[in-house]
Amino acid sequence: MLSKIQAYVEGFFASSAGAFHAAGLSPNGITFLGLVFILGSALLYAAGLPQLFYWAGAVVLLLAAGYFDAIDGAMARRYKYVSKVGGVLDSVLDRLGEISLYAAFAFGGLTSFPVAVWAVCFVDG
Repeated sequence: MLSKIQAYVEGFFASSAGAFHAAGLSPNGITFLGLVFILGSALLYAAGLPQLFYWAGAVVLLLAAGYFDAIDGAMARRYKYVSKVGGVLDSVLDRLGEISLYAAFAFGGLTSFPVAVWAVCFVDG
């Protein structure tokens, strides 16, 4: 059962990677796009989510960031763009996005600063 789900998910990301490749984007470009989405989500969380619109926007942007984070690796593997620089760039931008997201939770009053710092310290990449 899990192998069927894995095959479906891998196929979905591979086809999405193909569409972005055809549009002229590179894996590093997709990585930066994911960072933009997570920073947008962080801004909404930092605003404190005063309205339902902010909640919905923050969640949609966060889901989009996760989607692009999965696509960049799939594209790199599919089109053989795998490199050490790309891997480091992906890791650094992922950490930057996570730090900004946890900081936004704290600034928006959604959690305390000690909890946000604790969460950043224990993020597993």
